Amino acid sequence: MAQLGSSNDDLTDQALGQMSVQVEFALPQIVSGAVSNLLDQGGNALSGEITLFGGLLNRDGDPNTDATLVFQGSGDPVDKSDNSIAFDLTFEGDFLNSDISGIWG
Repeated sequence: MAQLGSSNDDLTDQALGQMSVQVEFALPQIVSGAVSNLLDQGGNALSGEITLFGGLLNRDGDPNTDATLVFQGSGDPVDKSDNSIAFDLTFEGDFLNSDISGIWG
C-alpha cells in the first residue's frame, strides 16, 4: 500500500498493486520488474504500471537493522477520473529467508 500526497483534492490518495521483481546479481542494474494490477483506495483499477529498475545490494548489511536491497520505480498510472499519477519511488528492504523466497520493505 502506498500513501500518495494530500487528501485535500480529488486525486487518488492510496494505491495497492502486485509487484514482480527480478534480481540478476551479475548485472550493473540488478533489479528489473513492475508493479501492476494497481487499485486505488476505493478498489478502482488504475491503468498502467510502475517500472522497477536500478538496484544496490548491501552484501555486508544486517537485515535486522539495515536495508540490504534498494531499487527505484517510476510510472504514470491513470485513475478512473483520467488523472495521471506520477510515481517516483525508492524501495528499501531485505530478502526473506535463506532461500531468498521474497523481499519485504
